[in-house]
Amino acid sequence: MRAMTSAGLVLLLAAAPAALPPGLPSRADLAPDPAFVLPDSLLAQLTLVTDLALDPDGSLYLVDRNLPAVLHLERSGALRRIIGRRGGGPGEFSYIYQVGVTRDSLWAVDPGLRRITIFPTSGRGQLTIPFGSSRNDAASAVREPVRRGIPAVMLADGGFLVEDALGMESTGGVPTSIAVLRTDRDFVLRDTVTVLPFDHSPLRFVYRNGESHFMQPFSDDPTIGYASDGSLIVRVNRTAARGAVESYFTVTAWRGNGDPLWQREVAYRPARITRAMVDSVAELLGGIQDPQMPARPVTPDSIRARLYRPPMLPPVEQVVVGRDQSVWLKVRFGDSPVGRAEWLLLSPRGFPLRRVSTDARFRLLEAERTMLWGVEGDPEEIPRVVRYRTPLSS
Repeated sequence: MRAMTSAGLVLLLAAAPAALPPGLPSRADLAPDPAFVLPDSLLAQLTLVTDLALDPDGSLYLVDRNLPAVLHLERSGALRRIIGRRGGGPGEFSYIYQVGVTRDSLWAVDPGLRRITIFPTSGRGQLTIPFGSSRNDAASAVREPVRRGIPAVMLADGGFLVEDALGMESTGGVPTSIAVLRTDRDFVLRDTVTVLPFDHSPLRFVYRNGESHFMQPFSDDPTIGYASDGSLIVRVNRTAARGAVESYFTVTAWRGNGDPLWQREVAYRPARITRAMVDSVAELLGGIQDPQMPARPVTPDSIRARLYRPPMLPPVEQVVVGRDQSVWLKVRFGDSPVGRAEWLLLSPRGFPLRRVSTDARFRLLEAERTMLWGVEGDPEEIPRVVRYRTPLSS
């Protein structure tokens, strides 16, 4: 996924049509590419696809929350091979959340075992590296450096970008900000790329039998995305507008080594948050219950009372960065059609190139300038992995 998102929330956002600011390309409506189809035998094993990564040869690597392996797919969607299996030994996983290809290495993040496994894309063998806080006992003669954060992407020099939650000690486990750090191969800190405030994102309930944590669906805290080969980092400052007049959001890019690359302001016409949107997310979050846990006293009314609700929708929901340096932003335009999601393509230098729409339930996981890969379908249905081809010109 390589970015912080409020996964699992599907909002049908209706807004009155409004004139677009000058300079944005016209919209093209996309349909899934029928030439890309996963076999039924493979689809039947998928329950929650968490990430996709594109290989330079055009094949794809897919991971699912409930599969302890990486699925290597042909360009057509056919299965090429299965990498890994369940277990705790070398090349084995509890589950995989993120995957990517950097140079000639395939990397897979296993949060359950708190380690990242690196495979050569051709050949045999693997390298396993633990991550997370690591401190020796006080009696030890040698103290290791503290390793921090959760890996977001592997860099070309073999190091990593990690996301480290800050301020949790004083807030009951809720971060106040997220630091994007650059580390070496052993996850020892090199430097800080950027820090993202986390003011409007947490939604926390504390009650007698425990706690419940959600992501605020209308958060306008900054969001970030990474190319799956570690070559580009993109941050979007998406503070919600206060009114329906033309507004701007800021996009900033760094190279994978942390060097600043560009910054752009993108114009858009905001869309208003409606009562129907608030009711929709309140009913969705208030109805989530774990059948194996005691009932939680979190109701739609309690969700509604604690929602962060700026007057206008935050402009950007998600940022996905392609290994070809393309930048795809899921933007809430004021004239977006009901039931569709809109994506704005920025060039490798940050200029708007193309505007396309997909099914509203499409979750983008990997992209390049002419293709999008992701998952469609209702959360309770078998996920459908799809590919969209985008027009060559706007």
